[in-house]
Amino acid sequence: MKSKEQELASLLVRMEVIQANQTDRFAARLETLNGDSVKALKELDIDDQLIEETLAVAFPVSFSSDLNAPNPADLKWAIDIEQQLAGRSIFPYNLTDDSCTFLIYNLFLTEYQYQLEELLQKEVQFIYCSSEVASDFYKEQPKSQAHSSGDEEQTQKDDEDPESPIIKAVNLLFLDALNEEASDIHIEPFEHQVQVRFRVDGVLRLVKSFPAELHAAILSRVKLMADMNISEKRIPQDGRIKFQVLGADYDMRVSTLPTVHGETAVLRLLKKDSISIDLGKSGFTEDNLKKFRNGFGCAHGICLVTGPTGSGKTTTLYGAVNEINDIERKIFTIEDPVEYQLEGIVQIPVFAKVGMTFAAGLRAALRQDPDIIMIGEIRDAETAAIAVKAALTGHLVLATLHTNSAPGTISRLLDMGTDPFMLATTVEVVLAQRLQRRICSNCKEAAPITEEAAYMFTKAGLEPPKEVFVGAGCDLCSKSGYKGRLGIHEILVVGGAVRDAIADGASEVELVKLAGENGMINIRQDSLLKASEGSSTIEETIRVTGADQLE
Repeated sequence: MKSKEQELASLLVRMEVIQANQTDRFAARLETLNGDSVKALKELDIDDQLIEETLAVAFPVSFSSDLNAPNPADLKWAIDIEQQLAGRSIFPYNLTDDSCTFLIYNLFLTEYQYQLEELLQKEVQFIYCSSEVASDFYKEQPKSQAHSSGDEEQTQKDDEDPESPIIKAVNLLFLDALNEEASDIHIEPFEHQVQVRFRVDGVLRLVKSFPAELHAAILSRVKLMADMNISEKRIPQDGRIKFQVLGADYDMRVSTLPTVHGETAVLRLLKKDSISIDLGKSGFTEDNLKKFRNGFGCAHGICLVTGPTGSGKTTTLYGAVNEINDIERKIFTIEDPVEYQLEGIVQIPVFAKVGMTFAAGLRAALRQDPDIIMIGEIRDAETAAIAVKAALTGHLVLATLHTNSAPGTISRLLDMGTDPFMLATTVEVVLAQRLQRRICSNCKEAAPITEEAAYMFTKAGLEPPKEVFVGAGCDLCSKSGYKGRLGIHEILVVGGAVRDAIADGASEVELVKLAGENGMINIRQDSLLKASEGSSTIEETIRVTGADQLE
């Protein structure tokens, strides 16, 4: 595919403005000059009038060497737009009731005309001037405006800190989300307001509301930061924002979706620095942690972590990989996307659009002399089959699946067409997990157990405690009574009778019964034990594991 510079060069050849043997030089100079087509043509000794006539045909731009003072209207719009277009070399110049004019030297940026018209709801016009003139002119204008307005001190302050209210509002949202340790930011438009919610410890919390009139500006700012098309509002879009706070690198995955009141956006926050997960502080009971470590401590085989989206599967696998990572072993991860960077480990991102799937990445990694491979998710039969073969040939494979229980994972792999005997031979352990909120240690207090809660323990085969615990709510936990999360688990150890049952193609119901007989504590029981020991609450057990078992 030709670049924009090459396309313009070809057009100029067809218009007999430059020669065919000059196209490469012209295109190269365009890149060097940041798209200043006029300068590049002048270097080829093209006449000024011919340059203007030619480029006026190729681009929606006029040429003027006489730049008058801007409209004496308030220049706040100029500062706002300049900030939203930071780094794009489009300079606000003039504003009338019907139109906005911008100075521009990179003529390729006229492609933003439609987006600007959508943003401003006015006709947009471009005037070419050199980069030096455009920059100098724009820098001088706010000072002139300061004298004409009679508010020199305030305008000087705006010059020193030209951030608009919208930019400040969006930046504050990001900082608040980091301070609240939120995993996601939800920006939701309604008829009379824009609602902003943070997902903190797995639960959404309303944090701000803006007038509906600000929705377009807020979304435009977010989409510009994420390098998304701000004029396209009819289809979903995905983007990414990278930023740094106090020396820490963060990555936001941005997703927008059209609704009846405008686009809604969800921003997922990821810290990109290397992390070290301590499995001992993740909510495992001593027995469950021992079983899990025995599984991923094997020289070869498959260790599976399962659960719904957002249940912490990948984080748990990171913790396992951190524990077995040493200089003597080659470890690969194949992820979609790579969420955190792991020191000393080769991490491979999935790009399905170009054929780099989990299966393709796994096949390629196996040719790189690995000892251990972590697969972000087994999604299909091909990936499952390659994982089994990798385990059979002496590799340790760690992977996640989306299933609701540990025994159900075996059924899911069998449904994918995995051979029962091969599955029984390779799988060492299956961990199913969820995340539930911890009681805030600062406002934790005892409470009498209710009859309904006691019945939950009895029905689960557990002795009801005499008391349970709750969080009263304090400033540290934003009055929620919870701070942080912990895992609840069930672990199916594949060995002995369980291995034989899998080889025979046992059903999920049969595996659940057999696992219980062999000492498996299910997720419901583990959650209730967390409530009885005071690390979580009965309400969290109901929220995370469901209330249907109360009947």
